[in-house]
Amino acid sequence: MKLFGLFRLSVLAIVVSPALADESPGNSEAIAEVAAGKRSEARASWWGFRAEDATGALQAAIDSRASRVVVDKQSTPWIVDEIRLRGNQEVFFEPGVEVLAKPGSFQATSASLFTANDCENLRLIGPGATLRMRRDDYAKPPYKKGEWRHVLNLLGCKDVLVQGLTLAESGGDGIYIARGRSRKQSVNVTVKNVVCDRNYRQGISVISAEHLLIEDCVLRNTSGTAPAAGIDFEPNLADERLVNCVMRNCLIEDNRGVGIAIYAVPLDGTSADMSIRCEGCITRGTNDRSAIIYTANGGPHGPVKGRIEFTDCRFEDQGHAGIVIGSKPVSGASMLLKNCLVADSSDSPKSPTPVVFTAGSADETQIGGVELVNLKVKMRGNEPVIRFDDQAGILLAGLTGQILLERDASQETIELNESTLDRLIPSNELSRIRAVSPEQLAWPELPAWPEKRAVPPHRLRSRAVYWLWGRPGEEVRCDLRFQSVGPATGEPMQVHVLAPGDQKLAEAQVPLEQTVEFKFTPQEHGIHRIVCEPRNHTVQMTSCNRPFLVGGSHLVIHFIHTPIDVFFTVPGGTQQFALRMQGERDAERVGVAVSDSTGRELWTRPNLSHAEYRIYRPENATSDSVWRCKFSLPQSGVLEDHYLELRGIPPLISFSADWLSSRAGQ
Repeated sequence: MKLFGLFRLSVLAIVVSPALADESPGNSEAIAEVAAGKRSEARASWWGFRAEDATGALQAAIDSRASRVVVDKQSTPWIVDEIRLRGNQEVFFEPGVEVLAKPGSFQATSASLFTANDCENLRLIGPGATLRMRRDDYAKPPYKKGEWRHVLNLLGCKDVLVQGLTLAESGGDGIYIARGRSRKQSVNVTVKNVVCDRNYRQGISVISAEHLLIEDCVLRNTSGTAPAAGIDFEPNLADERLVNCVMRNCLIEDNRGVGIAIYAVPLDGTSADMSIRCEGCITRGTNDRSAIIYTANGGPHGPVKGRIEFTDCRFEDQGHAGIVIGSKPVSGASMLLKNCLVADSSDSPKSPTPVVFTAGSADETQIGGVELVNLKVKMRGNEPVIRFDDQAGILLAGLTGQILLERDASQETIELNESTLDRLIPSNELSRIRAVSPEQLAWPELPAWPEKRAVPPHRLRSRAVYWLWGRPGEEVRCDLRFQSVGPATGEPMQVHVLAPGDQKLAEAQVPLEQTVEFKFTPQEHGIHRIVCEPRNHTVQMTSCNRPFLVGGSHLVIHFIHTPIDVFFTVPGGTQQFALRMQGERDAERVGVAVSDSTGRELWTRPNLSHAEYRIYRPENATSDSVWRCKFSLPQSGVLEDHYLELRGIPPLISFSADWLSSRAGQ
């Protein structure tokens, strides 16, 4: 019996011991000494560690206002709900500590593991410690989809050090740095020896920061919602800042999106000068692109000023090594790439051009203002070393420096100047053909039709302008359809009419997925413009009681899902003009055929993806002539976004050759 009783006690001890190890009764005496100011350092377990939910203990330790809080290692993770940080405090996580998001918590889409709002003098130190959320949980019910469940949320903070920690598996970013309640930016933030691993949106997002240093960090395995970058510098408003932001000796690898993203489009001439410097950084692995840099081009306040620098960086992404510079105006912030390497070891790179410039259809001024100093490029095959994807018909300029090109077994030093740009990027020849104002077209005074007539199906994106002749007192009637691309969400489309002299005559709104009859009565003779702003969705004039012509943004007309014949006028006396057409890179293609006024087919592309252009020099063109461009389904890929640019002639098209002559309506 005694032996049996002893055996029972031993078993009980074995059963109870693990549970006791997961609980800490706390230390009320030490807590009192902290409260009395007798201790400046506190251990979080003094407030009573509980394995199933340690939120209370950790939050109480932080709220104690001890100048140093030690999160001490337990046999199980610190499982916590949202934690609010305080200023004038160091939180030290012992090696091996894991702070883990509580299952079932963080239901709010913006609930973060640690949040500091308007804090000063904050240090988060944790060599060998991990702060981890449950990103896979947040992608399914009962959680609502969101991208703001960050591991560390720094809002308007000043004098912050984050060092040694691993921040993993958030439902948003590993670290989010932005404005707070009282400051428009976070100031003097240092992130050092940190690993951001398998986060949902970004490793690090920088929304508004001044004097930011990110050093010796690893940003990897981001996968989830776009842009899914290693790091993304992306302000939301013009009064936010990217000032003296330095990224040094960091490794960015295996992210689903781009390695380093700078998307400063919301900044403009009213913003503080931007200054971002990346030095000694490496992108590699499966990043979708090494780096992208976008700024605004146009607008009432002009571009943001400042400087962006990449120095001694290596871009070695497998299949996607390279840099994309989008919409960056020559007159805006300058950019320098110095002693950098672009090297793609893939046998068949998916992004074969190492340096790509892009111009959007709404861009207004020359793209460029970039210095490439000893940029070393290693590549294979015959792809160009530089490409310019131009949707605006503007010039790439202000590109200087040297490219040290190693292609297969050959080596070449390319000095960048105007002549080499014309050789490397032939589309620059297109940009030098002057734009012609639509008003220079000899407009026939076309009569109205008795009733509205159906218009050939078409969908216009970004911006669409319908040009038509108006007579005083004769009502113009048309039907406008606002149709979604992707999710059917968005504000109503704005529509307004400009009379001769750019006077606004009428305006309306068209709700998404609806067709609305739009009517106005001209007060004078002349050309009137119906201006539609469908943005990312599309507009179609389904019927009208007048013939009309169609224009887009600047020189470019942006179609989507529109296999159609379009017609354009080549005015008499035209010496040369150009057409440029493209799909939306490899996935979205279009068939194209161009014919002159006699019906002779001059140029065809059954599967056009990237931009191509043709320059035409009409012979004996003493009078106006009508030419045709036929868009059709591609042989492979899908017909979605496609573009037409007209230079040297009025950038207007019609859906009927008759609408371009005085015979229309007769």
